[in-house]
Amino acid sequence: MVLIAPKLLGISILDAAIMGAVIGAVSPAVIILKMIHLMETNYGTNKSIRN
Repeated sequence: MVLIAPKLLGISILDAAIMGAVIGAVSPAVIILKMIHLMETNYGTNKSIRN
């Protein structure tokens, strides 16, 4: 994020670092909630992807 965001978005390195920290902190929360939903709906059990 720190290397790419300043060039693509025209922001400072500090802003890019803060944005990277926020995205890094939020991502696990989003992924875990989605995985719990998939497990509750038994997604993938028809093809034995998940037991």
